[in-house]
Amino acid sequence: MNQKQLMDMGFQGHAYTWKGHKAEGVFIQERLDRGLINYSWKEVWPCSIVIHLLDVGSDHCPILILTEGRQEKVSRPFKFEAYWVFDPECGEVIHRSWNTNNWRGIVTCWSKKQRSPVSDEEIKEVAFQLGASKAPGPDGFSGIFYHNYWEIIREDLCKMVKAFFQGEFSVHCLNMTEIALIPKVPNTEAVTQFRPIALCNFTYKIISKILANHMKPMLAEIISLQQSAFIPGR
Repeated sequence: MNQKQLMDMGFQGHAYTWKGHKAEGVFIQERLDRGLINYSWKEVWPCSIVIHLLDVGSDHCPILILTEGRQEKVSRPFKFEAYWVFDPECGEVIHRSWNTNNWRGIVTCWSKKQRSPVSDEEIKEVAFQLGASKAPGPDGFSGIFYHNYWEIIREDLCKMVKAFFQGEFSVHCLNMTEIALIPKVPNTEAVTQFRPIALCNFTYKIISKILANHMKPMLAEIISLQQSAFIPGR
C-alpha cells in the first residue's frame, strides 16, 4: 500500500467482511476485503465511502463503494437553547406565537435567522490565527498553504464556510482525522506508551474556530457558576 501510495477508505456497516472456522472449530471473523484509493481518486471523489453489505450465500460479504457518500437526514427534536433568553427579541417571538399550533416551529425559524453572518474578513482572521507549520490532516494541506496562497483560494474557501453557516453545506467530507502516535518514552513496547495526536483538515479547523469564537461570549451566561474550566475569571 505504501509503495503504491494507497489508503484505506474505512467502512460503514458490519466490522468484518469474512467469517469462518479454524481446524479446531473456533469461529473467527476478519476484515479481509477493503476499498483502497489513491490521492487522485480522493481529489475527484472526496466523499467516497465503503459500505459492508450483508453476506448471503458466501463467507465474504460484498462491499459497495459510493462516490457520493449518502448522508441520511435526521430530524432533530425541538430543544429550547438557554442562550436564546439573552436576546430581547426571543421574548417577543414567544409572546406572538405561544397561542398558535406551531409555536415551536416559529421559534426554531427565528433562531435560524439569528445566526451571526460570517464575513470574508472574519474567515481570513481565523485562518491566519491557526498555526501555519502544524502537521496537516488527511487532505495533506497545512496552514502554510492557506497563508501563502490566500488570494488564490480565498473566494472558494469563503463560499464554502459561509455555505456551512447558512445550512447549505455539511462538513461530512471535511470531518476526517488521522491519528499520529507520539512516543512518550524511548524503546516503546506498549500502546499506552504513545500519545495520540489528532490531525484534522485545516478547513475543518477554520469552521470549528469560528464556531468557538461565536460561542465564547455567551459561555459565562449559560454555564453554571460551579463550572470553572474554560471560563476566564473563574
